[in-house]
Amino acid sequence: MLRSVGALGKQMRPLAELAAGADGALRMAPSGLTGGGAASFLATCAQESAYFRTTVEYGTGQRYAPYIGRGFVQCTWRENYRAFGAWCRDRGLGDDPGVFEKNPAALGDYRWSWLTAVWYFEANRLWDWANAGDHLRVSQAVNGGRGRAGTAFVPNHWDARRAMFDAFRRVGDGLLPAGVSPPRPANAPPPAGPEAIPDMQEGDTGQHVHRLASWLVTHYPAYSKIPLDPNPRQQRYGPRMVEAVREFQSRPPGVVAGADAVGTPIGPRTKRKLWAAGYRP
Repeated sequence: MLRSVGALGKQMRPLAELAAGADGALRMAPSGLTGGGAASFLATCAQESAYFRTTVEYGTGQRYAPYIGRGFVQCTWRENYRAFGAWCRDRGLGDDPGVFEKNPAALGDYRWSWLTAVWYFEANRLWDWANAGDHLRVSQAVNGGRGRAGTAFVPNHWDARRAMFDAFRRVGDGLLPAGVSPPRPANAPPPAGPEAIPDMQEGDTGQHVHRLASWLVTHYPAYSKIPLDPNPRQQRYGPRMVEAVREFQSRPPGVVAGADAVGTPIGPRTKRKLWAAGYRP
């Protein structure tokens, strides 16, 4: 995943050790963990730690020093150091809830890096959004505070955050720790096929358009000119997306012709081609 976004190299620990730490952290997630939830958690950790290269916030002179950001999802401010210490004490991970408040530098030790991320997701109630695959809301909360989640606020480095999330999400349920199965509603029907992809055409707006546009941009560099609205609900199927869909329809194998190619709607033939290419709504 790191290689796919050009971020492989100079990680602070061997990849096998990082993978083991990630597995342990995901085992601490609440029940109902999905592949999307794991992807959002891991992508957030990667972004906030400069792709697992540091556990300590870059820069100096922060007004909240010495309680600067530490951990893979950086714990910042004195009250949060105290809260994390109490969280660790409650889970049998230490005896003194004030240990990090008394010795802030100790929180930069790698042994606490994954735990700060688990604590942060739990304390800020991010798991529900993560498990729903809503990485934008998770990123808004991490970067701007929970109050900005669901607004038009664009998180810093959003393109990089989304790319990292998409890289992890492609692994799907393979991210889940051994023995952890994704939730499945009682009497749930078998996974849907191409018909699960919503109908779309030029002029449509909404999250379903945003999901397809994001997938096209991520998987086909030639479509990078599709403008992605920071508010998924306002994403428009506009001229750039029309051009991208028309080009996608003409790609072999399975060139799309006929009714689907008139006005470039997303109809049955295009849905089958998208599904075969790996798109999932």
